[in-house]
Amino acid sequence: MNANFAAFDAYVHVQSESVFVEILDAKGQPCANGETGRVVVTPLHNLAMPLIRYEIGDFATVGASCACGRALPIIQDVRGRVRNMVRTPDGRRFWPTSMNGIRKIPPVRQAQFVQPTVDRIEVRVVLDRPLTAAEAEQAIAFVRTTFGYPFDVSLAVVEAIERGPTGKFEEFLSLLPDERT
Repeated sequence: MNANFAAFDAYVHVQSESVFVEILDAKGQPCANGETGRVVVTPLHNLAMPLIRYEIGDFATVGASCACGRALPIIQDVRGRVRNMVRTPDGRRFWPTSMNGIRKIPPVRQAQFVQPTVDRIEVRVVLDRPLTAAEAEQAIAFVRTTFGYPFDVSLAVVEAIERGPTGKFEEFLSLLPDERT
């Protein structure tokens, strides 16, 4: 899909000449400027194997007109996939931010946050040295503060954090079933 987008500042111009992009809310209606929804694409030049309204699994935010003067639709922000959303037991869903703040704890070199159940977060950490008891408590408090919920937090020290099949490192990964439907 990268060939169909052109970056401009923090926005992404949709190359409407070659792809029709829809950003849809939970009811399947187009999102307004500033709203986030599912990304659905229809390539316009793939005659051998047409894909019509193909949901790619990403969520994005609709942008307003760009100052550059081009009249192309704008994607303000690509938010991520459902697997990158935190879900709380009270039903809230959001993409976490500021997770790299955990690296302010001195021995933490790298961290990945995994949600195996709706009330639990596992933090996989690569360390330069073992955590002290105070640093472990600081890491647990960091998760609860950053995610805004008193999750049951466990720390798992690992030698390395594996990347996904595409080579991408995901800071947050939800293992919960997708309940959008």
